[in-house]
Amino acid sequence: MVAEFRCLIALAIQYQYFSGDWDAMECVEEAIVLKTRPYGEKNAITSLFMGSYGRSAGFTRSGHTARMRAILQPGNRVHAHWRGRLAEHLGTVSCKLLRADATCLFADQERLTCLAAACAMVEATLPERVPYPVIFATLEALIWALITGQPGWEIAYVRWEMTLIAELGYSLDRRGQEEAVLRCSSPQPAYVLLRTGQVISMPRQGEEGWRLLSFLEESKANVTITPADIAHVLRLTSHFLRHYLFIRLPKARRDLAAQCGVVDAAE
Repeated sequence: MVAEFRCLIALAIQYQYFSGDWDAMECVEEAIVLKTRPYGEKNAITSLFMGSYGRSAGFTRSGHTARMRAILQPGNRVHAHWRGRLAEHLGTVSCKLLRADATCLFADQERLTCLAAACAMVEATLPERVPYPVIFATLEALIWALITGQPGWEIAYVRWEMTLIAELGYSLDRRGQEEAVLRCSSPQPAYVLLRTGQVISMPRQGEEGWRLLSFLEESKANVTITPADIAHVLRLTSHFLRHYLFIRLPKARRDLAAQCGVVDAAE
C-alpha cells in the first residue's frame, strides 16, 4: 500500500508539472519597470512593480538587446506576463510596452532623476511578491505628475516617499503635535524625534529632533514651500531609511537629494 501511495503521489506531481496548470504561479498585469540587469550576452533579469503582486523579478529572453532595452527603461509602463513553476522560483517575464514614460522625460534631466529615484527606492525597500497597492497607486500618480509637467514635483516626491515609509510600518506619530503647528495662518515648523518618530512642536532639552514642515499634511497645500524645506524632509527620510529599514540609499536617490540641495545624502 505504501508503495502504491508513493506511486500515485509521483504521478500527480508529474501531471501537475507537465500539464502547465499553474494558475497560482502566473501573473498577467500592467506593471512599472523598476530595474534591469544583463544576464548573459542578450538576456536580462527584469524587476517589475505590479499593483496586485508587488515587486517581482523574472528572466527576460533577449531583454538586453537594443530593442528591449528601450522598452525596459525604469519607469516605463508595460503589460507584463510573469510565469514560474514554483512561487519561489525566479520565473520568466515578457513585457509589451504600454507607455514610454522614461523616454518622455529624456529632455528634462531633473524630472528623469526623480523618476529614477522613485523606481530605485521601490526596488531597494519592498520585499518581493508582497502587494502594496497604496504605494503602487501613489507611484502611478507621481509618474503622471512628472510626465505631464505638473509643477511642484519635488513636493510630490517627498510626499510619496513619506507614504512609502509609512506603508512599510514607520509612519510618523503626530499625537504629541501642538495644534498651533497645523494652523494655516501660521505655518510653524514641527520637529520629529529621531528616536521615536514622534512629531512635536519643539524638542525638549537633550532630545534630538529634525525640523519638519506641516506641508506634508494635505490641508497645507497653500503653504509656501522652499527648496530648503524639501532638503530638510529628504534628510529626515534618509535617516529613517538607513536606521530603521537598514538600507543604503540607492545612487539615484542620492542624486535626487543632491539635486534638491542636500549636500551629502549619504550622511
